[in-house]
Amino acid sequence: MGGVLFSGGGGQRRGGVALAALAQHLGDVRPGYRRAPNTGSRKSWAAGDASSRGVRLALIALTGEMGYPSALTAKTWGFQDSLFRGNELKLSQPFASYVMENILFKISFPAEFHAQTAVECALALHDQVKDRIERIERIEIETQEAGCRIIDKTGPLDNFADRDHCLQYMVAVPLLRGRLSADDYTDAGAADPRIDWLRARTRVKENPRFTRELVVEVPEANLARACASSVASAPSATTGSTSASGTSFRGATRRLWWIATSCSEHRRPTP
Repeated sequence: MGGVLFSGGGGQRRGGVALAALAQHLGDVRPGYRRAPNTGSRKSWAAGDASSRGVRLALIALTGEMGYPSALTAKTWGFQDSLFRGNELKLSQPFASYVMENILFKISFPAEFHAQTAVECALALHDQVKDRIERIERIEIETQEAGCRIIDKTGPLDNFADRDHCLQYMVAVPLLRGRLSADDYTDAGAADPRIDWLRARTRVKENPRFTRELVVEVPEANLARACASSVASAPSATTGSTSASGTSFRGATRRLWWIATSCSEHRRPTP
């Protein structure tokens, strides 16, 4: 197949290169397409792709296709030796329908899940800061370990797939525009130089408590209502350092942190 793909004209060659790049990630448990410098649109369909291949293999097995009893445990070439460095594969829970019963819907914003409450807070602050963005000194965000690991990004963002997994970007846009939509991730949406200006002033750090309480045990709808209530009732602190005009923005930062903390009150620790 390689000879056919790479012996044609320019368009055929480009198709072959794309196929080779995709094939490199197929079956690979390392999500290279979610990390710079190779962040791309495949992260949007990777889960569906993996699920569809699992279903296809299950259907093939139902037709009577032979099995392989030591596929996991075979020396050298088995799954555990080749991918787990000899460690035993352990299941955290029985095979059942957990995934279908615990879908996390991104109802509020088109943003990576760990950024939802931060975007909500930024949106709540928009009216307070929209006319004085240039006087913001810094933005401090406390989040879970997963948020730090997955969406804390500094430096250039190459494309929409990079932007929708950047916490600093997802906070800057609603602060500036009072919204966060799919169009805000496009090249045109990212052209506003104030976005990177705000990103450079944003600091992200882990709050260990948020990490412990990441697993939500209350229904998501109740959590969303609780967070919305927290936003509505958040105090407007105005103490702290001031700019040359005498207007404080540390208070806005403190309010952002307070809202995130208050929302976390509704996340009970994992037993």
